[in-house]
Amino acid sequence: TIGERAFYSIDHLSSLTLGSSLETIGKDAFYYNSITVLDIPDSVVTICDGAFSSTDITTLTIGKGLKDLHEDAFLNVSELAHVTIADDNPYFKAVGNVIYSKDGTKLHYYPEGIEATSFTFPDGVTELSNTIRNDYLESVVLCADLTTLCERPFAKPGLVISVAPGNESFSVSGNCLLSADGKHLKYT
Repeated sequence: TIGERAFYSIDHLSSLTLGSSLETIGKDAFYYNSITVLDIPDSVVTICDGAFSSTDITTLTIGKGLKDLHEDAFLNVSELAHVTIADDNPYFKAVGNVIYSKDGTKLHYYPEGIEATSFTFPDGVTELSNTIRNDYLESVVLCADLTTLCERPFAKPGLVISVAPGNESFSVSGNCLLSADGKHLKYT
């Protein structure tokens, strides 16, 4: 285990090799470091909140053992645009550099460094579990299958949100994303 804040704010830490027996990376363990390339070994099971927040990571490779990816593990990693996950990881997959549950029903993490201006939730995604914090995005389309959004689905104000036909959970009125019945504001 690498404990909470073990390498917190060591800005000259630019290279990192994690041991092959490491299982847990604690909260804020590598917060505010200059790491650019990160390879998570197969042995790592858990990455806690903020573990790699505010780093310079551009490329992330995740091994087959990761089971528990906490919310905001990669918060404020504005250059991260390239994500790969071992094909034999039974819990996660990366499609277009976005991290999903292996079955594709849950979007776990949309990297901040992806330079696309639009994103459409793929068919089959039913849940967004973590806030999308990408300043490049200008528009987002929610797929028909999407039923659950995290408390704050999008950090960037002013996104143009649209809902695919057949989505019975959400509606759009003006610049506001609402529950389908119009009673609950989800994003504005």
